[in-house]
Amino acid sequence: MTESGGFTTLARRFLGLFGALALAMSGIGLTASVLGLRAEHEGYATTVTSAIMAMYYVGFLGGTRLAVWAMPRFGHVRTFGMLALGNALAPLLQGLFIDPVAWGVLRCLTGLSIAGIYVVSESWINQLATNETRGRLMALYLVVMMSAVAGGQLLLNVGSVDGYILFGLCGVLFALAAVPLLVEHPEEHGDVEHESLSILEVFRLVPSGMLTCALSGIITGGMYGMGAVYGSRAGLDKAHISYFLSIGTLGVFLAWPISGLSDRQPRRHVVVAVSGVGALCAGLMLATTPGAWTSYLVFFAMSGCGLSLYSLSVAYTNDWLAPEQRVAASSSLVVSAGLGSILGPLLIGWGMSTPLDERGFFVAMIAAFTSIVGFVGYRIVTAPDVATSATAP
Repeated sequence: MTESGGFTTLARRFLGLFGALALAMSGIGLTASVLGLRAEHEGYATTVTSAIMAMYYVGFLGGTRLAVWAMPRFGHVRTFGMLALGNALAPLLQGLFIDPVAWGVLRCLTGLSIAGIYVVSESWINQLATNETRGRLMALYLVVMMSAVAGGQLLLNVGSVDGYILFGLCGVLFALAAVPLLVEHPEEHGDVEHESLSILEVFRLVPSGMLTCALSGIITGGMYGMGAVYGSRAGLDKAHISYFLSIGTLGVFLAWPISGLSDRQPRRHVVVAVSGVGALCAGLMLATTPGAWTSYLVFFAMSGCGLSLYSLSVAYTNDWLAPEQRVAASSSLVVSAGLGSILGPLLIGWGMSTPLDERGFFVAMIAAFTSIVGFVGYRIVTAPDVATSATAP
């Protein structure tokens, strides 16, 4: 079998999983937009809105451990289904209780469920992938998810954010996500012994991968937690906010050529190059007029760079791990991204509360991208990859 044929075969085996993820992530995209805009309509302070959005990532901390506990007992399919069905309750209740405390608690429940789904999906993919196909499989995983997020954001135009219908639609999408895996799912490797690894232990094994993952969480968590608020502050109407967010999310298609390149070239070199371009794009956004076609184009490129970093960091980390380490590592990577994503909305919310106003959104992005360039660039120079090593720099 050729390497290309191997990738195609693996991709087909994950059709059921990708279908389930598409439905779940459509609900995520719609929920974040509805909550952000409804909070603005209710007159919540920026810091309150950012705290509500950050609670989604607080839920990650419990969700990853729940998935690691559940998978050996129930398997990938049933664990995914239980998480998806449980998650359907959150938006249904958020539409009934318009209260920032209730929203924060339920947002935490959504984060718990989605974090578990990420661990199930990523460990499943990485168990079956090879180092020569892992970058593209992770990119395909990311493209499916973020395309679905963009579709969910466009559903914002179906009804009024001041009513219940959009909250109800979110709940339906989450519930339906349990269906595709019942029809078709890839094989499960139940005979693999799972090694326990803490975040610190995974960081010691692959520091470049773990830190890039955390900083990519700041970038993506900030973009999707506060993107709607940025658009509102910048003077965009509801339709243009949905276009802005969706176009940015579609930047994930850049992950395909970027990750394909990383399957052939040193992944850390690709990480540094992508982060540098992302910082440049964030700087250009400060000079563009909100709503202008150039702002959409540059935001597309910036978002594509930020989203690509997650798949690159996961692929790079798993390149250096044994099969029995991958479930625990997937949990640690999701927690790492989640911790970064807790900080993302909070940092951007703080920046937008200063005289920078909406410009603080992109100043925070510049800081995150350049931090990756500095750290990973330093690691490349001081600890080069050694193909025969049991661990990675």
